[in-house]
Amino acid sequence: MKRGTIRTAWVVPVLCAALCGAASAQEVAGNVEGRILTPDDRPIVGASVSLSGPSIQGTRTVATDSRGYFRAVGLAAGLCSVSIRTIGYRAMDLEDVPIQLGRTTTLGEIRLQPQPVELEPIIVSARRTVIDPASATTGANLTRDMYETLPIDRDYQSVIALLPQANTSYLEQFDPDPVNIGGSTGLENVYYIEGLNVTDPYRGLGGTELPYNFVGEVQVQQGGYEAEHGRALGGIINILTPSGGDEFRFSAFGFFNNDALTATGKRGVWDLGVQGASDYDFGVSAAGPIIRSRLWFFAAYNPHIQTQDLELPGVGVYEDRTTTHRFAGKLSWRAGRETDITLAVFGDPTRQRRSSNLWAYPPPTSLANPDPLLGDWTLGGVNVSLRGRSLLSPRLLLEASLGHSWRNEDVQGATERGRTEPYFQDFTTGTLSGGYGYSEDIDVARTSGRLVGTVFLGRHTAKVGVAYEENRLDIAADYLDRGIILRFEPDYYFVFEGDNNSRVRNRVPTVYVQDSWLVTDRLTLNLGLRWDGQYLIGTGDSVAQSITDQWQPRLAFVFQPGELGSQRIFGSAGRYYMQMPLFYSVLMHTDRDDCSAESAEDPRDPTVELDFWCSPMPQGSKVEGMHGEHFDELTLGYERALGSNTKLTIRGIYRRLGDVVGYGLLPQDEGFEVVTGNTGRGELSFLPEPTRDYSALELTLDGMAGQRLRYLASYVLSRTDGNYSGLYVGDHGIALPGSNEMLHLPEQGPNSTGLLPNDRTHVFRLFGSYALNFGLTAGAFFTLQSGTPLNELGAGRVVFRQVNLIPRGTAGRTSTIWDLNLRLMYDFGRRDLGGVSARLILDLLHVGNPQRVVLTDQTRYLALDPDTGEQTAPNATFGEPLNHQPPMTLRLGLEVSY
Repeated sequence: MKRGTIRTAWVVPVLCAALCGAASAQEVAGNVEGRILTPDDRPIVGASVSLSGPSIQGTRTVATDSRGYFRAVGLAAGLCSVSIRTIGYRAMDLEDVPIQLGRTTTLGEIRLQPQPVELEPIIVSARRTVIDPASATTGANLTRDMYETLPIDRDYQSVIALLPQANTSYLEQFDPDPVNIGGSTGLENVYYIEGLNVTDPYRGLGGTELPYNFVGEVQVQQGGYEAEHGRALGGIINILTPSGGDEFRFSAFGFFNNDALTATGKRGVWDLGVQGASDYDFGVSAAGPIIRSRLWFFAAYNPHIQTQDLELPGVGVYEDRTTTHRFAGKLSWRAGRETDITLAVFGDPTRQRRSSNLWAYPPPTSLANPDPLLGDWTLGGVNVSLRGRSLLSPRLLLEASLGHSWRNEDVQGATERGRTEPYFQDFTTGTLSGGYGYSEDIDVARTSGRLVGTVFLGRHTAKVGVAYEENRLDIAADYLDRGIILRFEPDYYFVFEGDNNSRVRNRVPTVYVQDSWLVTDRLTLNLGLRWDGQYLIGTGDSVAQSITDQWQPRLAFVFQPGELGSQRIFGSAGRYYMQMPLFYSVLMHTDRDDCSAESAEDPRDPTVELDFWCSPMPQGSKVEGMHGEHFDELTLGYERALGSNTKLTIRGIYRRLGDVVGYGLLPQDEGFEVVTGNTGRGELSFLPEPTRDYSALELTLDGMAGQRLRYLASYVLSRTDGNYSGLYVGDHGIALPGSNEMLHLPEQGPNSTGLLPNDRTHVFRLFGSYALNFGLTAGAFFTLQSGTPLNELGAGRVVFRQVNLIPRGTAGRTSTIWDLNLRLMYDFGRRDLGGVSARLILDLLHVGNPQRVVLTDQTRYLALDPDTGEQTAPNATFGEPLNHQPPMTLRLGLEVSY
């Protein structure tokens, strides 16, 4: 593709954003629709429908059209009241109508009674909408009144694991693997706050942290979503912070637990002894009017302090401390009757004093000095979002936004010795010594914008959008001379050193069009087409790789047999591409200097000469026709209402992985040639084609009984198999997007296909809460799930490139695990406290203290004899537990508001 064509592809959306603003990158509101009829089913034209509530700034009023149909769009999530008024008919008021983030609440057909004389309005408590007649998206909306009664972790990201097909992976050897959705790894999720993409641009390790107290609603889209959504192979998580209203509100909260409230944890090979621990989590928020009915504010701050006193083997006890300053602020301005503008600022700057830098594998059993484990880390960032929404006419809604994010990852040794000496691990004795071995300073910025127009044309709701996102990363990474030294056998040392001082970028333009067509009152078709481009820019500020053939057709249907609103059959088919994290460009598109050497003598002696081999990256060699990482998905389901407040869902899903972006090591006479492209194709055809298939059958029962009992029970039967685990390398427990560690060498092909690390055959999940008469609410969250497949791994010709010694996933499974968490919440009531509401909260986590093994050491051999090809250096900890479930913990909390 010519450069001029590339430039045009992303400049057009930018110009639109600059002139018109750019729309939010994700849905930030919900809609309400319905149809007003006479008792004999004739439409009532021009009826006034007004919506009001604590989450809606002012009152929104719309009128019914010639079909008696009305739609109110762009409403803040929460409960609202709907008032229906028209001359000659008795007024009707609907209370507690739910508005859900990114969804349309359908009130159905409402029949008004003739009014010959003046009568009081009919007041109806709107029943819970249980059947969605318009969307085939897999996922759910979790409102605050649902999850605030449940015993979950404090960050909003923990809410995701309540849903079916969203599993905690427990893989944390080096990096945490966030919740796995639909057979994908946690690095393949995308997170939005206030419509702004807050996913870590570097490696995809989660998004900006916020406590769930600062969240109004969590929307999780797991699959089957329309063309306006994309850039993910896992789930799309979308949240909004609260908005102010015309009444002033204040709240404060505090949560606490420590080692005295926690059972003694079981220790695996990875675990350090915990001599003491504490977790302080407290915060305040305020919201209200600046100018009544026009301008409102929300402000919140939450410092979170976690400490552990860790026993480092043989050298003493050292503090591991993390301090995070989580905050959120919002200004909401009703600039006109149908125009809203919102400015939001939020972030999570974090400082860590780490005493657990156990990144080498397998971990040491003793320490000569503590410095290799002691590090200073600075993490987190700040985000700003400006968005506007205007209903230009009853048929046209225009949405626009701009956003910018900053994130930082600054890592260095905490001591002088840690900053100046190499990291030395002796696998023959299990001893670790020396220093930290490296330092890095990574600054990441993301600028994004989008412009969207929605047109309402009778039975069609069409949406056209353009978007642009630019991610920039500046890295200053430095490994000391001979910075990493590993001793595998008495006369075999491996040495690594290098540095990287570069800037990389990824420009991502998007264009999409979609239409929701109400073919009949029973059948809805959603059709769409999306295009994403990726322009990876490396050293020299030129396009190092373009990925442009990312067309994504989407088709979905919803059919309602029988009585409308009682049941539905739904399905979808589509293609979904993901956005490459910048880690891939750091590997492939920078002038980094990675050098390694082997030695029979101790390299810590400066007189020992080393013959370094440096990895030459294929700079400037674009791969023509490269495809982005994607999968094709099919879903089919049936949903039925059981009464007015319960629904049963049966859903099947199948995902098949397409192309994967990566690199391979092509053997040469001396060393290897680094080759980039789509793994298993073109110049990488010496490697097997990556595969990952996910198939699942889901059964879910979601219901409530009055205002007291609410629950969701689910069972998922699934299978995840192939030879590619995803952006998170589950075989190593490390986040290496674009690296494909298990698909680098030809000899990694045999035995590589089988059950993948996040395969869980059976998962049963139940959560719910019950409110008692005297102010006490009890909540519970229970999971029962199969263990994960185990492997038997050996060494490849290149260090850290392992091979499967037997077919993947056939070395057994970890044990089936269960986990039970309970919450008791007592509400003192406003009357007893003079208008102040107070809640006392007691969480009992991991009841029964099962602490079953969730991960074992799967490496049988650490080295390979280059002459004979035999596996050598047996791993002494092979088969030993690496991690267990967390121990039972008691957490205390208090929430106050007025």
